[in-house]
Amino acid sequence: MTRDRPSYDEASVRAARQVVEALRASDLRRANELSNRAILDGLRHPALFNARAIFSEASGRIEDALADFKRTRSYVPDDANLLLSIGLCLLKLGRASEAVDVFDAASVIKPSSPAVDRYRADALMAIGDSEAASQAYEKAIAVDPKDAKALASLAALALRRDETSRARELATRSLTLYPGNLSATLTMANAELVERQFVSAERRLRALLARDLDPLQRTAALSMLGDALDGTDDTKHAFEAYSTSKAELRQIYTPQFVNGRAIDAANALIELFEAMPAGRWASVESAQGVESSGPRAHIFLLGFMRSGTTLLELALASHPDVVVMDEHDLLRDTNQTFLTSAEGIEQLADLGQEEISRRRSDYWAAVGAKGIATAGRVFVDKLPFHTAKLPIIAKLFPEAKILFCLRDPRDVVFSSFRRPFEVNATIFEFLSLENGARFYDSIMRLASIYRRKLPLEVHDHRYEAMVENFEESLSAVCDFIGIAWNEKMRAFGEAAKTIVIRNPSAAQVRRPLNSEGIGQWRRYREQMAPIIPLLAPWVAAFGYPAD
Repeated sequence: MTRDRPSYDEASVRAARQVVEALRASDLRRANELSNRAILDGLRHPALFNARAIFSEASGRIEDALADFKRTRSYVPDDANLLLSIGLCLLKLGRASEAVDVFDAASVIKPSSPAVDRYRADALMAIGDSEAASQAYEKAIAVDPKDAKALASLAALALRRDETSRARELATRSLTLYPGNLSATLTMANAELVERQFVSAERRLRALLARDLDPLQRTAALSMLGDALDGTDDTKHAFEAYSTSKAELRQIYTPQFVNGRAIDAANALIELFEAMPAGRWASVESAQGVESSGPRAHIFLLGFMRSGTTLLELALASHPDVVVMDEHDLLRDTNQTFLTSAEGIEQLADLGQEEISRRRSDYWAAVGAKGIATAGRVFVDKLPFHTAKLPIIAKLFPEAKILFCLRDPRDVVFSSFRRPFEVNATIFEFLSLENGARFYDSIMRLASIYRRKLPLEVHDHRYEAMVENFEESLSAVCDFIGIAWNEKMRAFGEAAKTIVIRNPSAAQVRRPLNSEGIGQWRRYREQMAPIIPLLAPWVAAFGYPAD
């Protein structure tokens, strides 16, 4: 593949100067028009591609921007600022691992740049390496103690680690330097929520909401305002804040997810598996057992989000014989191949041993690539919505055991609705309380069908039982997965400090075990009334009181 060479002839230089002048005047549209015209005329200069990239990025066309920033780099490979632009595009596209590599390259060129270290830290956070991210933020601040953005980011990270005092100190430093810093303001409000200073948090959040925030910033602040009002037992206005936040998020994300609804996928699977004879699964050839060099036992921890999966994960992670993997979907490709069509499901039911072995090998290779040492230990793959992928688990890993977490459906749905999550196709369903309840119903119906028709070994683990009698509940789990009870499991809060928790459970699971999460739906009984009939069959099926 040939690469264009710089062509700094007089015409190219003249065009580049015009483009730079337009950029200096903040006229991005003119800079883009001049660049496009020059490039179409066959002129070549890094400033032309760079200007076009800047305009594309500002217009939200991140893929186009990335391509032109890379084209610019073919002319100036050692420009650290250009590498920053490439890395930020990669971050916006969700390609955080690639962004880390780009920021690493920038740090070689510019080893004492706070901006490089801060962006590198952001990328490290995105891939879940909070320790390395913390070090990168600290490095940025060491070079420039007045880097308000790095201080704010480190404050947010400290709060995630339950270091509330340090989070406050860092956020205060950031706000002293830059009083309008949004991240630091949200961290201060979050710290007040953690410390149960609800009135102070409400005051701070209302002041923030009076500012001109972008749509996502506003929805985050509204969600936190709901928590502050909930803390003062003003459930009426708390629910209004949650609902407004979700409604605005729904407006933002409807174009992205309206044609790929998770509930539609679940309902399609229900229809297909209802019609499939159980014998199709029971009679197929079994895959081989756990590899001799692999884990002692293979466990899938699933159920539904907000059903206690994180709490159970951390308790198990505290056991010396257990290693856990938190919410990495290593079955995504297999799911796309087999569980998105009737033809695919038929193929999965008849999958041959060679294909099974290949996909198993790919799975274990991916586990190993994440640095997880499973040999001789009980390996727990925790992802609640692997529930929908149980046919894949049954086919590829017939020796695996299933820990299925249960919690009062009303608490599950309300908690899923009120808590802030990064929006994807699944979370999109919970941008409406009614849609969330319907989605829960669909997933539980699907799980019920799977459990009737698939050869699965399942242990139901009840959140409320774990809270009420921790040792008895965990001992039953230990017996099921083949390990002895260990007192270290009581210190699950310590495991929470070492495991990256990618959901709103982080602050809760670091607190001593308590019953605050049980029956929360009753405080919102009036608001929950429209969905109670939809959830009633599952309330009864799982043995929870009707009222």
